Amino acid sequence: MQLLKSITLSVSLTFFALTALATVPAHAHWVVSDIDDTIKLSAVGHPIDMIDYAFFDAQFFAGMIPLYSALAADNTVDFISGSPGFLGPHLRSIFEDAHMPAYNLRTKSTFSDPSDIMAYKLKALEALQEQSSEPKILLGDDTQKDPETYLEFQRRHPESVTAIYIHEITRRALPDGVQSFRISYEVAFSEFRAGRITEEQLLDIGRKMLADPKSKRWMPSYAGCSLIFEQDLPSAPSQTLREGELTDSVLEMNRAIRARFNKTCAKKMANK
Repeated sequence: MQLLKSITLSVSLTFFALTALATVPAHAHWVVSDIDDTIKLSAVGHPIDMIDYAFFDAQFFAGMIPLYSALAADNTVDFISGSPGFLGPHLRSIFEDAHMPAYNLRTKSTFSDPSDIMAYKLKALEALQEQSSEPKILLGDDTQKDPETYLEFQRRHPESVTAIYIHEITRRALPDGVQSFRISYEVAFSEFRAGRITEEQLLDIGRKMLADPKSKRWMPSYAGCSLIFEQDLPSAPSQTLREGELTDSVLEMNRAIRARFNKTCAKKMANK
C-alpha cells in the first residue's frame, strides 16, 4: 500500500510539473524598448503627422500594451526614447491613460544634438547593463538607428540579449540578426514559440487586437505594407510543426489575425 501511495504521489507531482511547464514561462525577461513608432504611432519623418500624434492624437499600436505586460511579467519595462526631455511628462500621462505596466522612462536632453541618437541609446543601454546583465528583449523600429544600435550592444554583450525585434514602418533593408514584425501579435507568437509567454497570454493579446476597431492602429497610413503568410503565422497543422505543438485555439487565432491584417493591407494597397 505504501508503495502504491508513493507511485501515485510521484505521478501526480510529475503531471503537475509538466502542466506548469506548459502554462508558465521559465522566467520573465528584461524588456527594453523604444517608443516612437515602436509601440506608439508617431509618424517619424512626417512633420505634420508627428505633431498630431505627439500632442493631439495619442495612439498605441494594436496589442502593444498587453504584449508588454506579458513580456515583462513582474519586471519593469525600460523605455529609452529619442524624444526630448520636455515631452517626458506628456509621455507619462498617456502611458498612465493606456494602463502601461510598470516602467522606467529615459528621454534625451532637450538641448542635445538630435543627430547623435545611436550614441545616446548605446550609452543608456550600457547604463542598464551596469545595473544587471540579466537577459534583455530589445524592441525598436526601422525609422532611425534602432537595429544598428541594438546589434552593436549585442556585439558588446552577446550573453545579455535574448531577442531583437524591429517594427517595420519604412520597410527599409534590415541588417542580419534582427527579427522584423508588422504587428504586435508576431512578437507574441515568436515569444510563445520560445516559451517566454504562455498560450493564454498569446490568445489574450490576439483577442484584444481583434477587438480594436481602428485600422490605423494595425497599420498607419504612413507605414509600409507587406502581407503576412502562412509560414509567418501557421493556421493549419503541417510537417514543419511537431504534432501537438500548436493547439487548435492558437491555429484559429493565427488565422483570424492574419486575415484581419491582410485585409487591412490589401485595402491600403488598393487605395494607393
